[in-house]
This record gives sequence, structure tokens and C-alpha cells, in this order.
Amino acid sequence: MSAWTRLAEPLRLFNLFLLSMGLFQVVVVNIAPLEAGALGPDHWRSAQRRLVVVDKTGDRGWQQATRHAVDVWNQAAGPTGVRLTWTTGSGTCSPDRVRISVCTASAARLGGGRTANRQGRADVELDPDGHNLGAFVLVCSDCRPSEARRRVIATHEIGHTLGLSHTPRLSSVMLHTGGAERPDDLDAAEVRSLYEHVDGPLRCGVFNLRLGTFCL
Repeated sequence: MSAWTRLAEPLRLFNLFLLSMGLFQVVVVNIAPLEAGALGPDHWRSAQRRLVVVDKTGDRGWQQATRHAVDVWNQAAGPTGVRLTWTTGSGTCSPDRVRISVCTASAARLGGGRTANRQGRADVELDPDGHNLGAFVLVCSDCRPSEARRRVIATHEIGHTLGLSHTPRLSSVMLHTGGAERPDDLDAAEVRSLYEHVDGPLRCGVFNLRLGTFCL
């Protein structure tokens, strides 16, 4: 038996191992975040809980509404680790670490051609563990909501960026159509439960093992 023949089988097994690890990486990176978002509420990691809401609408009415949302969510969160501050800015909206930008968009864009009469939308980017990496909010530019309705929309969508889901409670600001202008007691209890703990460091794959650019 030649030396090459003796080496062929171990090399074949090693190549199969590398292929398996590559496929595993694809699953961890691309599928795990979707499952994490689907299975439970997401939230910001302990190191990212000083959040800045940046109102880029250039609209005084929306600015008052987003500032209201920041105030009431801070009251609801109480002494937990999450804290919001408010400022204005300009430019487009995209996930930007701890800056939650708020921009305007047409009702048609908000609905995406599928949902009629949509007045706001929160987009959240998740890491493989299901924690927030960044978020932004879009609010309606052409549906002319009242001042009170704007407060509901802004508070509801920022609630989503904090990790809260829809609820059937009529008293909740997280009612799917938007309910109250501020979180009710159960909304406050939910946001506190999301942020009363301290997260561990970000894991690298299932086994928390990094090999170069690969996570295992």
C-alpha cells in the first residue's frame, strides 16, 4: 500500500469535517437569528442599554410624540438597566447600534403592499442569540394622525424596539392597533422583566468556540 493510499482516507474524513463545519456555520449564522426572533421577545444586551432615540422626521408633531414615548418608557422601565435619551437628527434610518432612529415613510411603504392603514413600523436586527443589534422606526408621513394618535404610534413602535410584542389588552399601548398613549402596568412589568437581568458575553456558535472566522 502506497503512502498516498494510506493518507487518502484521513484526508477524505478531514474534508468531510470541514464541509460539515461550513454547513453548520451557515445554519448558525443565518437560521438561528430567525428562530430566536420567532421564539420569544428580543431585547438589548446589558452593554447596550443606554439607548438614544434620534428623531429624524423634521416634524414638530412627531418630535413631540417620540419625546413622549421616551419619557413614558423610562417611567415604565423604572430602575432596570435600560434607559432612553432623546435627540433630533437628520438623514436616513437604518440599524445603528444603540441609536434608534425615527424617520417618516408613506403609508404605502409602511404597509409594504400587504397591510392597509399602517401608520408605523419598527425594524429590529438580531444577533445569533436573539439579542438586538440595532433598530429603527418608521412613522407615517401622509396619513395625518392627530397629536394623540402620534403619541400612541411612537410609543407602540419604540415598545417593539425594546422587545415587546403585540397584546390583545385594550389598555395596553402594545395592542396591535395601538391602544393607550402610555404603557399600562402589565407593559411596565414586561419591559422590566426583559431588563432586570444581566446578560453574559456574546456566544460564538453553539459551543462558543471560534476558529478564525468560523464559530462552532
